[in-house]
Amino acid sequence: MCAIQPVIKLNPSIVERPWGFEEWSVSADEENPSYVNLGGDVIGLNAFLNAWGPQIMGPRWVSDCYFPILGKTLVCKEKLSVQVHPIKDVARKYGCTAKEEFWFITNCKEDAHVLAGFECGVTEESFTKHLNRNCPEKQLKKLDSYKGACLFIPWGCPHAISGGNIIFEMQSRASDNDTHRLWDYNRLGLDGKPRELHIEQAMASMAFDDCGHAFMDSAIVGDGTTLVSCESFRITQFIKSNMYQEFTIAATNQPRIIYVVSGSGRTNDPYGIPLSTADVGIVPCNMDLHITAGKKGIHVLVTDQFFLN
Repeated sequence: MCAIQPVIKLNPSIVERPWGFEEWSVSADEENPSYVNLGGDVIGLNAFLNAWGPQIMGPRWVSDCYFPILGKTLVCKEKLSVQVHPIKDVARKYGCTAKEEFWFITNCKEDAHVLAGFECGVTEESFTKHLNRNCPEKQLKKLDSYKGACLFIPWGCPHAISGGNIIFEMQSRASDNDTHRLWDYNRLGLDGKPRELHIEQAMASMAFDDCGHAFMDSAIVGDGTTLVSCESFRITQFIKSNMYQEFTIAATNQPRIIYVVSGSGRTNDPYGIPLSTADVGIVPCNMDLHITAGKKGIHVLVTDQFFLN
C-alpha cells in the first residue's frame, strides 16, 4: 500500500455460535480478525495496524497497542442466552471487563424481538423465582424488532435476542468471559457440552429499577443524529436520500469506523472507492472522507471517540 486511502475496507471473520453465527467485521482479535486486502495480499487488522498504526490511529498508537472496540453482525437463527455484561466493580472483582453495546437492527422476521432491562415492578425476589423456574426472560422488557431500530445496552443491563434478528453490533472490546449468562435454555455449546452459567456474577451487576429501555427509530431521528454517546464510543448516522448527494465526514485527530446500513455510494476523491450495503471500513485520523450517494441514497453509521489522541 503506497498511500493511505481515505477509507480502508474490512472483511469479516465468521464466528460460529450455538444460535447462529457472527461476522466480525471490525476486529483485531488474534483468532478472529477482520481482514484488509492490500492489492491481493490479505492480512489481519492487527497485523495491518502494527505496520501502519500511527497513520491510521494517530500518534498514541504503538505496535501491539490494544484495539478497543469490536464491530460485528449477529445472524440470529435461534434465541440467544439471557445475559448481562458486568459493571466495573464486578468486572474488577472477577477479573473481566465491563462492556457496553449498541445494536442496530438491519433486518428481522415479523415475530422477532429483543429483551432489554426489566419490566417495571420486577424485584430481585421475583426475578430469582423466575430464574429458579428457568424462565427469567419473562421478567425482562420485550421490544418488538423492526428494521432501523437501534438500542444502547449499558453494562449491568440484562438482555437477550430472539431468533429472526440480524443486528449490527458495536461494543467495547471484550472476551466471551465478559458475558455473564443467566439462562441458556439447557443448550449445548459447539463442543457438545452444556454452556456455563454465571449466576452470581450476573446478579451482582444488575439494578432492578432498570426498566426504561426503548428503541430509537433511526428513520425518525434522521440525518446527523448521534445515536449513542457512551464511555466507550460514539455513533452518529448520516442519511442521504437524494441521488448523487454529496457529504463529508470531517477529519478529526482520531480514527473513525463507517458501516453502510443501506444504499450505495462512492468516495469523492481520486480513489473513487465504491461503498455498498454492509460495507465496513476505517477512516484514518486527520483525513476527510467525501462521499457521493448512489441512485437510492446511502445510510452510514460513523463510530468515533473509541481511541483518543
